[in-house]
Amino acid sequence: MKQKQTAILSSAVNGATINTQEAGFLPGMQVVVDLYAPVGAFSGTVKSQTSVDGSTWVDAGTPWVTTAGGLNSQVITLAQFFRIVTTAYASGSVQGRILSDIGG
Repeated sequence: MKQKQTAILSSAVNGATINTQEAGFLPGMQVVVDLYAPVGAFSGTVKSQTSVDGSTWVDAGTPWVTTAGGLNSQVITLAQFFRIVTTAYASGSVQGRILSDIGG
């Protein structure tokens, strides 16, 4: 399974932007996005976003709200760029990854 992990976020900031094609994924490809607290708990809201140009972002999937760790997996359709964004941040850190059943 192909996997691309994004940077860990520790505050209410935009995550690192991933060029999905450079990461080995294709725009238009359906993938699973995992949003999770890698260590301990995360308190806030996180959502994944896609963009065709790297400047105009569209929410992909539904926002994930948590106050005690956990994992949220959603199927989304990728565009050229991908990122995760935290809002209503209170504490902890959150991480996201893109998973595909296309080998590589």
